[in-house]
Amino acid sequence: MEGINVETITATNTENGFVEFEGKTVEKAIEDACNYFGLSQDNLDIEILTRGSTGLFGLGGRKAKIKVKPREGVTPNISPNKTSLEDSYESSNDSSNSQESTYNTENSDTSNLVDEEIEQEDSDDLEAEGIPTAKEVTEEQAEMARQIITDLMQKAGFEPEINLKHYPDRIAIELTGADMSLIIGKEGQTLDAIEYMVRRILVRRAGCVIRLTVDAAGYRTKREQSLSQLAKRNAAKAKRTGRAIVMNPMGPRDRRTVHLALRNFPGVRTKSIGDGELKKIIITPIRRQQHYHRRNTRAHHHTRRRY
Repeated sequence: MEGINVETITATNTENGFVEFEGKTVEKAIEDACNYFGLSQDNLDIEILTRGSTGLFGLGGRKAKIKVKPREGVTPNISPNKTSLEDSYESSNDSSNSQESTYNTENSDTSNLVDEEIEQEDSDDLEAEGIPTAKEVTEEQAEMARQIITDLMQKAGFEPEINLKHYPDRIAIELTGADMSLIIGKEGQTLDAIEYMVRRILVRRAGCVIRLTVDAAGYRTKREQSLSQLAKRNAAKAKRTGRAIVMNPMGPRDRRTVHLALRNFPGVRTKSIGDGELKKIIITPIRRQQHYHRRNTRAHHHTRRRY
């Protein structure tokens, strides 16, 4: 048990002295419980709540969950840092919030710069591979998309209601029903993966890129609203403090939302930084040179009159 990082153990205190543990498998959850209590499995009362499942290609997987407490008369060996697991989660989440760094830019028209950032986030990876984009989406292609998402959901063990809207230049799929939180995943990552797989399979069958979005219970709209509000709060803080704000890594869709939200926000500019699919956005206050120039000019005139 030496060298175990207890901060990686997912544990939740419940009633009657039980503590719930989650893991990819029941065995992993039991191992975490043993490490947490400092006891062997024989000295623990263990109740299996869910056994978990991997899902399809990791999509829709459920973690195993168990409920554990030491057997009667057995004293656990819990160190102080283990009793404050939930506090450690909160502090780690706090430390992952927007970071600040000093960053100055010259005063300039930033609309073109922001447009370039938005265009870059709009660039399609499939188009970059040289695959042509369909100028008009046919009924046959829309039915292909419906069949693909239906098959994918069934294989992943989900039975959502599928609402497909066919527009001249794109397809929009909305999923509703049970298990929406599992389909969406953390910050929409599972939903993004589902959308990506549907698009990839559709390209292979149709032979061209088709604009397609997959949403679940209106998550995309709520996410855009939440991100826009966060971006504006960070922009106001950057402008007020004169320090750049670096937002947490995001995918292309979320970065585009932030760039658009701050496109006409006065006194700041946005830029994506980093490599790979997930990049950070830096919100930078613009230095107002003209304001400084006018203030220095007035001070110079006062000085001349004084002497």
